Amino acid sequence: MPAISPDKAICAEAEQAAMLYAAEEVFNHILGRVKAFQAQLPEDHELGLQLADMGAGQALHVRGMSYKNPNIIEFSGMLNGAQQVLIIQHISQLSFLLIAVPPPADQKPYRIGFGADL
Repeated sequence: MPAISPDKAICAEAEQAAMLYAAEEVFNHILGRVKAFQAQLPEDHELGLQLADMGAGQALHVRGMSYKNPNIIEFSGMLNGAQQVLIIQHISQLSFLLIAVPPPADQKPYRIGFGADL
């Protein structure tokens, strides 16, 4: 008789595989939410992201998003329309708002695509 039953071994393997791709799953969920949010934006606004700990005055003008399995999500963009930033978040620490923000001065509203059909 094996030390671990075959059913438990298969469950453990599936759980381990799911953990290896957790960031990708979170990314795909956020991607769907961003797509729906952007579809409802006024034409003169673009996607903004506000982290829970950034305060009410700071919004990231989102220019891209990526993930690194097993547990990292990255947001890139601009603060105050000029300062380039990259936010790196562990998937267990994600807490943010998607908000509509006017584009930086003298720029057209930006729509992100993530290489997907957005």
